[in-house]
Amino acid sequence: MVKPLLRLGALMMILSPALAQPGAAALYNPKPDITPATRFMQNLAITEPEAGAEPLSHEGVARIGVYGDSTAAALNVGLQFWLDRRGSGRARMGLAELGCGLLRKGVYRFRGSDHARPEHCRERTSAWRASITRDQPDIALVLYGTWEVCDRKLPGENVWRHPGDPILDEELRKEMLDAVDMLSAKGALVVWLTHPVNEVRDLGSGDAPATSYPESDPLRMARFNDLIRELPESRPGKVQILDLAAYLRTLPGGELDRDYRPDGIHYSAEGTLRLAHDWLEAETVRLYREARSARSSATGNGRESAQLPKPSHP
Repeated sequence: MVKPLLRLGALMMILSPALAQPGAAALYNPKPDITPATRFMQNLAITEPEAGAEPLSHEGVARIGVYGDSTAAALNVGLQFWLDRRGSGRARMGLAELGCGLLRKGVYRFRGSDHARPEHCRERTSAWRASITRDQPDIALVLYGTWEVCDRKLPGENVWRHPGDPILDEELRKEMLDAVDMLSAKGALVVWLTHPVNEVRDLGSGDAPATSYPESDPLRMARFNDLIRELPESRPGKVQILDLAAYLRTLPGGELDRDYRPDGIHYSAEGTLRLAHDWLEAETVRLYREARSARSSATGNGRESAQLPKPSHP
């Protein structure tokens, strides 16, 4: 088993290369918060959460856990830090693993090389169930996409497929619905983020190649996001969509704004803090309040979302 602090250390190595990106347009300066946020996540990784009421059945602030791959792990840093600082949420580690995509079958191709699922990726069913039991999240926030848009060869096949291929689309649907069912089993609302386009760059130079890698094709990510948007119809009341990709398109640099995603995929330390400060924390809390109000109305107990603690936004 990979220890939480080792996973966190690997994550901070992803976050750290872009700490000094110039020209950020936002008024909030996240640089002074990088060290406190890192320490906060280190403490969170070794802290056993206190027991609490069933998800969405209490009047306290939201318990929010994040699930996904390394992009989700990066977003989790800023989100948990600002939920705690504003008093609008209680931090939960969730389970986001570096290099571990949603699809578990077959072989995928990334930067021209073929890969099997990494050995360090835990068995999802047992790992997620343990996380849900431990963290009791009201909101399970999900982000996947980088590995799902790669060319993939399914077991027993010699054909490379990608999103838009009906057979691979069906595999993605099955995995998404399985994820929603697991994360919502104890009452949590699943909030699935759309994924912005990626620009996969060469490792040596850090530049985009003259000919883009297939996994950088915006049409692939668009199709993957279409599948994400199908989820509320398939699992009504259990999952909602938060359009991260649309929000990033409002930034000066769009979905690939280097102040947020300097390597074309991951969020920098400054980027995750800025994103949570300006948008993600408030939107997540909004969905929590709406879900609490709907759950209260459905059970006839008359509680209103206005009774929930309201965060103050500096």
